[in-house]
Amino acid sequence: MNKEDHIWALIAKKQGGTATEKELRELNELLQQNPDIHAMAKIIIKWWDDNREMKTETSSNVLFKKILDRIMNSNDTSKTD
Repeated sequence: MNKEDHIWALIAKKQGGTATEKELRELNELLQQNPDIHAMAKIIIKWWDDNREMKTETSSNVLFKKILDRIMNSNDTSKTD
């Protein structure tokens, strides 16, 4: 594995939450030594985090709508009793 591939593998581990402290220190050192990769990594990590946040937000909205629908449906059935 070349250095660039190794950096991206470490970034993936970091973003996935599986990187060790040693790997995180190594990643920071490698990013400092490779500013071009560091700049690209910052963009991708921001996109990754924003995308993860958006998925969580979307999931929360879907769950809220389901709960609201259940409440409305239970209110509709209780009115007919």
